[in-house]
Amino acid sequence: LIRHANPLMWMEAIEEFFHDLCNQHEDITSGLVAISISAQQHGTAYIRKLSYPHLWDSDIPLSDQICKILSRDTCPIWMDSSSNNECLEMNGIVGKEAVCRFWRFSICPK
Repeated sequence: LIRHANPLMWMEAIEEFFHDLCNQHEDITSGLVAISISAQQHGTAYIRKLSYPHLWDSDIPLSDQICKILSRDTCPIWMDSSSNNECLEMNGIVGKEAVCRFWRFSICPK
């Protein structure tokens, strides 16, 4: 079963949330040091190997910056099982209990 999503959709949702939050509470970022984002379900976003540190520009939408470093247009999500064969291979080498109880396992593209 192959199930993928566009990771830019996630970035756009984050940007929209913070835009709305800052519009409602102008002083919210004055003491902001870090941001942690979590969700119920997961996906795997693959990025290109960068030969330089990537600097973020607050004047450019995050999704416009992220799209330049993504190596794939879509990302496998929690219900993707396209790595089933790789999981079976790893299970055969190190044992089923050690690697994959579920067939959703992020594998780097070959």
